[in-house]
Amino acid sequence: MRNVHEFEAETVEKAIAKAEKTLHTPANALHIDIISHGENLFFGLRKSKAKIRAWTEEPLEESWLDTLDSYLDEPLDASRDENLSRRLEGTAWMKDGVLYFEGNGPKRPVLHLPDEVTASKNGRQTGRTTPLTEGDILEFSINVPPRETTWSVSIDKKQQLVTLNVKPGAYYTAAINDHPPAEHLYVSISKEETPLNQLTETNVIEQLERMDITYGIQTDVIREACASIQETTVQIAAGKLPKHGKDGRIDFKINLQTEQKMYREKPDGTIDFRDSIRIPAVEEGVVLGSIIDPTAGEDGLSLFGDVLQAKAGRPIAVQAGAGIELDEETKTITASIAGRPLLKKQGQHVRLSILPKLVHDGNLQLGDGNIRFTGDVEVIGSVEDGMKVEAAGDVWIHAHSEQSSLHAAGSITVNGSVLHSTLTAGTSKTAHVKTIKLLKTFLHTYPSFLRVFYQVVDSPAFQASYEKQRGRGPLIRALQEKKYPRLRSDTEQLVDHLLHSGLFEEQWRNVGEQLQTALLTFHRAHEAEDQLFRDLQQKAFQLHDLLESPSVSRSRIAIRYASHSKLISAGEIDVLGKGVLHSYMEADGVITIHQRAVGGTLKAGRGISVREAGSPGGARTLLETDETGIISIDHCHPDVVLTIGRERKLIESETKQIRASLDDDGRLQLFQSSSSSASSSATTSAKN
Repeated sequence: MRNVHEFEAETVEKAIAKAEKTLHTPANALHIDIISHGENLFFGLRKSKAKIRAWTEEPLEESWLDTLDSYLDEPLDASRDENLSRRLEGTAWMKDGVLYFEGNGPKRPVLHLPDEVTASKNGRQTGRTTPLTEGDILEFSINVPPRETTWSVSIDKKQQLVTLNVKPGAYYTAAINDHPPAEHLYVSISKEETPLNQLTETNVIEQLERMDITYGIQTDVIREACASIQETTVQIAAGKLPKHGKDGRIDFKINLQTEQKMYREKPDGTIDFRDSIRIPAVEEGVVLGSIIDPTAGEDGLSLFGDVLQAKAGRPIAVQAGAGIELDEETKTITASIAGRPLLKKQGQHVRLSILPKLVHDGNLQLGDGNIRFTGDVEVIGSVEDGMKVEAAGDVWIHAHSEQSSLHAAGSITVNGSVLHSTLTAGTSKTAHVKTIKLLKTFLHTYPSFLRVFYQVVDSPAFQASYEKQRGRGPLIRALQEKKYPRLRSDTEQLVDHLLHSGLFEEQWRNVGEQLQTALLTFHRAHEAEDQLFRDLQQKAFQLHDLLESPSVSRSRIAIRYASHSKLISAGEIDVLGKGVLHSYMEADGVITIHQRAVGGTLKAGRGISVREAGSPGGARTLLETDETGIISIDHCHPDVVLTIGRERKLIESETKQIRASLDDDGRLQLFQSSSSSASSSATTSAKN
């Protein structure tokens, strides 16, 4: 039984050597057919590879790992240039439209003609293929027919538009290309194109008449299109569209959109909730708005001269929810209770209600249970050890948050201290930075891995020697160990982040689980299909693109003091009291510390403002912002590290009135207002 394979290389000898290596059989034990010696370029440069067919009479016993090694021995897509010399006997070549050949030896070169070229040899017409003998006289003629102009007229009845597409024709000037010496010379030609537009204005007008188009014809545009030598698509006629009536709507008397205001302290040092938090609250009896009726439309005229009737506007359907009264006669909408207005609109259906508030009187303790509420939550006291508050609106805590967790879709305000707690307001875009970084690292390697994976899987030698029931786990492990040693660790970090960050939607968690199944877990019960490996690449790129454009949030966290806590806000963070101690704070907007920041990390997208940073004892304090951000510190102690973009600066001595930003060259610079001077500071790596 034959086991036949084909091999290519720069020379026949190298192709035979490759066959010996792959088939594990010496050349004298192989049956070999030479398919092609390869063709040479002029001056001996190789154009195509030599090709052989080799086989043995016995079945091959080949280890798939050896097959894999053959794919990994040479870099992908490698190209080798090798200068070879060879005599011109039995070859023919073209130079400046003239045929040259050496046909005296035992080999006669063969001429191959394309459809556009005809030739006569010694006065007689040749076929498409003809051998050449010394003394033959050949004459060539080239016939390239011109290309006709093509055009079309199309109608968009919905938009009442007629468009003309014109692709001008051309006539050609052709010449035979040079060709290096070869035993089989395949003649080719190059063509120089000269555009020729054969369309006339009369052609287009007659076509419009056949289509019964009578209105809105633009003859000047047609004339220009007929003169163009470039392919063009233009609008040559337009109807008059009807102006449909405007839909009914609600004319609101108050702004129902949430707004941000600066937090303000009352004289006793507490936060004034009502004056400082963005709440579009209303009182009982307030008129929220009135219903505006729809309007009639204005008829149009079609391309065919027909009237296009306009549609009247649709009325708006208002559903009065909790706390809303609707007067059908006066068409006014009134709040029957005090609270926050909530508007939900789908098409011409609107539901208005007053958002409820859950008020917990006293401290939130273990016996009360965690709070999860669709609305605002207010705790008249503290949130104590181990308790959680989750709200679809805002969260207000009148006292303290102690070893607790607060999460709000809107904003969080704590009138007292935050101790050993976690506060999350909205979904911070900076929380996605780590994911983007991990994805980029993964996608730097994975596409190359995927190409090699499918090359191996699709190879006949691999398919013949590998037991499919073993799954792809052994192959994936071997690829990771032999060629892609970092892929596994990169995938492990990405999967761990996707599965345990707690910030992602379910579809992103699914990507993490699929990556784990395909690249990390090799149990047969969880074997991945081959198509999944391609799907994962597409999903990873989609996830990356999504995270590069995160949604904008207007959330905010306002507290008086924080110690050993974690605060993350999609908007801003304000610490209005004595400051923050050894905590992690992250905000997309600005972080403002009205007093001291000692130890820990402050990361803000738009900038940081701190009255006093660090401590006289040198507590390591890290302040980070984006390239466009500004860091302002009134009083800075030693061992404070400022990071703007990729530039870092270690403050080594006590400094007053610091303002740090990047200059036009991207270098970190410090301004000290006390001396009214600015100095460009060299980047200094902070000590670990």
